[in-house]
Amino acid sequence: MRLYEDLVRPFLFRFDPEGVHHATMMACRVAGTSSIAKSFAQRVFGTPPDARLETTVAGIRFPNPVGLGAGYDKNGEGVEFLSRLGFGYIDVGSVSHSPSAGNTARPRLFRIPADEGLMVYYGVPSDGAPTVAARLSGRRLPVPLGVTIVETNTGKPNDPSAVIAEMTEAVAPFVGVVDLLFVSAACANDTTGAHPFSDLENLRRLLASFARYDAIPPVFLKIRATVDQIDRIVEISNEFPFVKGFRPGIIAPRPYIGFNTPAEELARMPGTATGPFRKPVLLATLREWYARIDRTRHSLIAHAGIRSGRDAYEAIRAGASLTGLVTALVYEGPGLARRINEELAALLQADGFANVADAVGADHAQPVRDPVPA
Repeated sequence: MRLYEDLVRPFLFRFDPEGVHHATMMACRVAGTSSIAKSFAQRVFGTPPDARLETTVAGIRFPNPVGLGAGYDKNGEGVEFLSRLGFGYIDVGSVSHSPSAGNTARPRLFRIPADEGLMVYYGVPSDGAPTVAARLSGRRLPVPLGVTIVETNTGKPNDPSAVIAEMTEAVAPFVGVVDLLFVSAACANDTTGAHPFSDLENLRRLLASFARYDAIPPVFLKIRATVDQIDRIVEISNEFPFVKGFRPGIIAPRPYIGFNTPAEELARMPGTATGPFRKPVLLATLREWYARIDRTRHSLIAHAGIRSGRDAYEAIRAGASLTGLVTALVYEGPGLARRINEELAALLQADGFANVADAVGADHAQPVRDPVPA
């Protein structure tokens, strides 16, 4: 019997998804104050040290390449406990400068079990950068800690200059606090429908504004782009040495096609779908980016549809130096990261790779032909 999948998950799935997540984060926060609970989690769920999985990205050592992405611990409440669950890094957020309640409509989180996915309509709720940074300050975690910065969701479009100023101000509390800075240049889960950084000159202005911070952590851009935009984004990023890479964003456009969940059921759920169905587009996107970046200074992070060691391995071979997940944790439980890493280590060994870094981009011996959907 698989304890989580056979007993815990069926029980949890009887209740409202957002309520369950809120209760889970409360439990993580409490467990994080207990040395006994953290030691137990590390022993049972932690990924044992493995030289094959260790990697260095942007000058930072990661014990393994499988991270917990933003969206799970939105406000940095459970990092002490979550960092003991076998992940290679933790990404908190998304965090906006000003506090925001997110979307007011309820419900705003939906399970789609037939596709092992979620429909997310949170609208970027956040306690605000100063509060989250204060909560994280002084933490000494066993893995690198990152935070995702995003525009505050005000429910209406904002002037790009105001967005740039606000996001720049949001960075300040985290300088010297986190190891990595993820910058969301397009968030699918807000109510404005406006993305100032679709105009790439605004992206340049944002990065130029970040340059005021001498000690800014390594920056990774979370950004969606068509194929013809990638070169321009890379060109702009080359002007700013603190930009160390990209987490290419993908989105499954409505109407959703090829799902096991009936279309009429999906149509009743607002928000953006996440889940394993996004992996084929992720791999195509990674290949396009990897073919265009300067691999001596930029790295890629894969975050969509990762739920197994095979998924992580395919993303790494397509060009990702790190991977991340959120949705799969809901379906697979706290032992997921360890299982993925064990499977990944076996795959690396089977193919003769001494280290995960050696496998990055291995598939690019073949021509890159897969298109990235616009």
